[in-house]
Amino acid sequence: MGAMVPRMHGALGQDLTAAYRLGPLLGQGAFGAVHRARDVAGGRDVALKLLTAERQGAAAAVERFLREAAVVAALEHPGIVRVHAAGLHGGRLAIVYELVEAIGTQHDGVHVRVVGDDAR
Repeated sequence: MGAMVPRMHGALGQDLTAAYRLGPLLGQGAFGAVHRARDVAGGRDVALKLLTAERQGAAAAVERFLREAAVVAALEHPGIVRVHAAGLHGGRLAIVYELVEAIGTQHDGVHVRVVGDDAR
C-alpha cells in the first residue's frame, strides 16, 4: 500500500462538509461521483469526488479510494490535477481535486481529470 496512505488516512478525520459546499454532479462511475463544489474559505470551485454509499462499507473499495488520494497527492506534474484535501463530506469519503475549466467541451465547459476506474 505504501507509506503515503497512512498520512492521507490521518487526514480522513477531517470533516470537509462545512468547508466545501456541494454543487452539481459532473460525472459518476462504479466507485464514485464527482461534483463541482465551492471551497467556502478559499472562494474557488473544486472537483469533489465522493465514494459511493454502496462502496463505503467495502474494505477493498475504501482502501482503493485512500490509495487514489495518496498517489495523486504525491504527484506533481502540470498534466495532473492537484489534490487539495481528503476527508469526509456528509459522512462519505471524499477527495477534493483541482477543478480544470475547459472551453468548448461536451461537458458544460468542465474537464475533471481524475485517476481511477470512474474517470470517464
